[in-house]
Amino acid sequence: MKKLLSILLSFVITATCFMGASGAVEAQGGETSGNQITGSAVSTSALPVVPSGKEFIQNATTYCNPISLTQGSGRVSRGGEPVVKIFNGDYYLFISFQKGYWWSNDFVNWTYVAAPNLLGGIVGITEIDGKLYNYAGNTESRVRTTDDPKSGIWYDCGTFSSNNYGDASMLYDEESGRLFMYYGWSQILGIRVVELDKTTFKEIDKPVVCLWGDPHKHGWETRYKDDLIFPYFTDREYRPQEYGWTEGPHPLKYNGKYYVLYSSIGLEFASYAQGVYVADDPLGPYVYDENNPLTRNTSGVAPGAGHGSIFLDKQGKLWTICMTAFTQSGGNGNTLISLYPSDFDAEGVAHGNVEFGDYPQYLPGVKSDPVKDNFTGWMLLSLNKRVETSSTLVNYWPALAVDQDGKSYWSAQTGDPGEYITVDLGKESDIRGIQTLWDRAGATASYNALTQYHSYTVEVSNDNKNWTTIIDKSNNTQDLESDYIELPTAVTGRYVKLTNVFTPDKGKFAVKELRVFGNPNEATFTKVDNVMAVRSQLDRRNANLLWEPVDGADGYVVRYGIEPNKLYNSDMVYGKNYFNIKTLNVDPEYYFEVEAFSSGTPHYVENSFETRGRGAELDLIRQPAGGTRSTSRQMTYETYGKDEVYVFNDITPGTYTLQHTYGVGIWGPQQLTERQLIGTGTQPTVTALNLTQFGNGSTQWGTVEVRVYPGETSGRIEVTLKYEETCAVNFTVTDGTNGIGGAEVTVGSVYEINPDTNEVYKIDPDTDIVQMTDSNGKAKFDLDSGDYAYIVTKTGYETASGTFKVLSSDASLTKTVILKRNSDIVSTPTASPPAGKYSSTQSVSLSTSTPDASIYYTTDGSTPSTSSKLYDGSISVKKSMIIKAIAVKDGFVNSDVATFNYTISSGSSGSSGGGTSTQKSSAPTADPGSGTYTSAQSVRLSTSTGGASIYYTTDGTTPTSASTLYTKAISVSKSMKIKAIAVKSGYTNSSVATFTYTIEDKPVEAVTFSDVSGHWAESYITAAVKAGYVSGYEDGTFKPDTYVTRAQFVKMIVAAFGFTGTGDTTFADSTSHWALPQIKIAANNNLVTGVAQSNGVNFLPDNNISREQVAAILYRVAEKRGITLPKTSDAISFGDQGKISSYAAAAVDAMQKAGIIGGSESNGETVFTPQGNATRAQAVKMIQGLLELS
Repeated sequence: MKKLLSILLSFVITATCFMGASGAVEAQGGETSGNQITGSAVSTSALPVVPSGKEFIQNATTYCNPISLTQGSGRVSRGGEPVVKIFNGDYYLFISFQKGYWWSNDFVNWTYVAAPNLLGGIVGITEIDGKLYNYAGNTESRVRTTDDPKSGIWYDCGTFSSNNYGDASMLYDEESGRLFMYYGWSQILGIRVVELDKTTFKEIDKPVVCLWGDPHKHGWETRYKDDLIFPYFTDREYRPQEYGWTEGPHPLKYNGKYYVLYSSIGLEFASYAQGVYVADDPLGPYVYDENNPLTRNTSGVAPGAGHGSIFLDKQGKLWTICMTAFTQSGGNGNTLISLYPSDFDAEGVAHGNVEFGDYPQYLPGVKSDPVKDNFTGWMLLSLNKRVETSSTLVNYWPALAVDQDGKSYWSAQTGDPGEYITVDLGKESDIRGIQTLWDRAGATASYNALTQYHSYTVEVSNDNKNWTTIIDKSNNTQDLESDYIELPTAVTGRYVKLTNVFTPDKGKFAVKELRVFGNPNEATFTKVDNVMAVRSQLDRRNANLLWEPVDGADGYVVRYGIEPNKLYNSDMVYGKNYFNIKTLNVDPEYYFEVEAFSSGTPHYVENSFETRGRGAELDLIRQPAGGTRSTSRQMTYETYGKDEVYVFNDITPGTYTLQHTYGVGIWGPQQLTERQLIGTGTQPTVTALNLTQFGNGSTQWGTVEVRVYPGETSGRIEVTLKYEETCAVNFTVTDGTNGIGGAEVTVGSVYEINPDTNEVYKIDPDTDIVQMTDSNGKAKFDLDSGDYAYIVTKTGYETASGTFKVLSSDASLTKTVILKRNSDIVSTPTASPPAGKYSSTQSVSLSTSTPDASIYYTTDGSTPSTSSKLYDGSISVKKSMIIKAIAVKDGFVNSDVATFNYTISSGSSGSSGGGTSTQKSSAPTADPGSGTYTSAQSVRLSTSTGGASIYYTTDGTTPTSASTLYTKAISVSKSMKIKAIAVKSGYTNSSVATFTYTIEDKPVEAVTFSDVSGHWAESYITAAVKAGYVSGYEDGTFKPDTYVTRAQFVKMIVAAFGFTGTGDTTFADSTSHWALPQIKIAANNNLVTGVAQSNGVNFLPDNNISREQVAAILYRVAEKRGITLPKTSDAISFGDQGKISSYAAAAVDAMQKAGIIGGSESNGETVFTPQGNATRAQAVKMIQGLLELS
């Protein structure tokens, strides 16, 4: 098997081994009979069942939903509200309305225990201090117990305070010794919990509500009419718009948390599902899990996954066992059960896996991580394949037995032995398991009659002639509504035949589904890249998905969830590349992905009606000369557009008539002679064309042809269903050089032409066919012979039109259309890195080659416009998303929409799910900065992100990592706009920095200060003034030895290191301060903090800043800008080390070792004077020291 998706399950078990045979069976005495399969198949014997019906599994490891239960010679035609408990090391399985249950030590071999005293309504089972307790709150107030469930003996031990505990389930908390009753079965009254005395079972306090259903916010709790499987109510009109039932609570304590499993919306719906609420206390309050539902399976033969229980197996793995709707007699309701692996993730989120929910899965205990690795990879080989039957009851067509629909079925005309159904898998396949689901057609007895069992055989063949038995249940007397057989060894075959031996209740041989599984080594799973998800703005419970179809796909798994690495919900989709999801929770956002799967067998898609496909038999009536009249039958399998040939061999001289099985004559009677049938020629000796027409609706597809060919000892008759061929007309739309994608090509056979211009100006909409060209400008039309016109349109181009003719002899035509531009078009945006799948956060840059164009984009799948977000810097893609972008420029036609689909796989960085956050590179700064200059400038770019590279443009376009790499100063000798980004591996690309330079011929006077010349900090002050983050006073002085206030220093830092951003300051004393903008920026970047005082948190902006405060702020600046502080100076043990505040100690140490700060001598020792005030000169020196390291 090449790959296992994140997969979920299915579950069908029969007979005495869960409940009978999740595996092939053999005689009790170990005897075998039948022929062996030879050739490429693995040798195996037929597997009979002795008359007693007892069965044995040969090392079975799998199951397949839905599960059908039996109790040996008795009958269990319904399996609902299942409960699994482990007691004294054994598994026990209980279902409702049953005076008995099953136990198993290994979850494979099960023994039924009759228990006449079991309270068997909606069954409840709880273990308390080494005993099992049984109750049925819907119908009983009594409680019964046993310490030996294998004996089947239960005895009364108490009564509840109430007989209104509907759908009751108790939780015994072993740690606290407390007992709690959870119950509820209502549309609006919710689920409740009450504490009980564990010895008397009386209420200790009043019940409290755990939860109510909320269909307005939880889509999966909402009823939809088209989701109805069968009407549950028969005494009044059914109204699917009613609120669904909130029912079936089942509690579980796990890792100190209390989980309440509950069901919604009702078993009569395919969306019947289960979710959870979570609390820290058994009495609540309970919180809804937005990852819900836990289990929900709407497709296939086992729809519905509600009202069950959750349990931990012997390996400590979580499983959810559910009640599943099962229809009979075309829609009457019944129930079976299904099993799904589940789990708690690292955050304690409960989730189930229902992918491939009705395909073979591994039994509990087989896989170490079943929620991720439980699917066998055995694909459904029989899906929509060709079927041959012995007979067909009108309206119950053979197609219905392989359509993966649990509501329909095929029926033979009788229930006689020998009626059969054969499925053609399309090629020799690796067969691992067989599942048969039975239905009732014409049955007269009740469901509980002792004769309600099916006896049958299953055979395989590679040529549809020579058969080998692989399953023999001709002596079966067990009731198996759904019978799954895991073959003990794989067998190879192309054809699988199910043959009736006994059908119960005088009914007809009726098969709901014949399902063949296998080909694990040929199965393929392909992630779909082009997926569009649009969530309804009117009803956020709904979303529509559309994706690019994958050739050869059997179907698709649609996954979705509220975090990119927690796609805990899924649906299986067959036969279409779109899906409407109605089950979303309103509040969270959702992420989606689609994966295609294939069994590796040929596809054959047919109509299920009598007039096409299965059931449309051809009968050749033979009357050989001097022989006995007989009839040979061929099944027809029409596939539109492809001729089909059906061959009748062994034709000897005589009279032959060809007709449809239902009596429509096609050819003959025709006398065929020896001269026409015996010989070595290769050409037909008899040819009959255009015999009768076939088609669909009012459309003729073709005619039937018959040809007779000779052979050495006998001839053959070939019947051909000949389709009228169409012509493939291939359009290519270009601008003369390149193909134009997104052009609309309209073709029609009824049109009007302007006589003055000879241009086509109208095509009748009743005959038009419209195609959009692909990215290469291609569009294809399949047309019959005739005259046609075309019109091609595309925004920004002149319309083109014309006419062409398709001849009956044409197999294909090519038409090239050149469009002329009617205005300039902005170049379509490109993205770097390109769209694709990544394992970490990506920094996506958008650009267009059109200078000075603006880019607008969306990230929600919607089409961008000039009202969308303006692109002004790289986009951080932390989760899977679709970016759509257009480029716009005044006087130009907007560009085409560019679509970039990014998939961030599990483990990608982000703030949720255990990932790591990704830093963003600091935007480049320029020295000198933007401005007007009188001479050429040498512009140096830098970024505070260590190890980052800078890319820039000088033509006004947005830079990407494909732009010019900055390696040396940029010479600016004329007015110019420089745009730059900083890029570093593992970091998000910086925002785009833009620097605008205007070069003018005006002198600029040098700035000098009267009090700086000769000062020890003169060089630092000059550099600082040049950098622009500090200036002098109006009197021409700098005042280097004046103390710096906290506000002044923050202003220097923000300007020097290019910090930006906004934030809401909480400093009570700074709301009207002149430096409020810089204080906000510093606080927003976590560079400064306040001081808690009686009137609130204050910043003290006008206080002089201390030396240790300077060190602490610069230390934070280095961390924010990614500046590595070297250890170039020997560590100094300051004499006043103990006076340095704890918050600044690490900063002072690091800044001193980096050579940015030092000490002074006092009384023979070096001191730092941490609370001493810093002067303007000292501040500038320390800032410049840090800038030089950036």
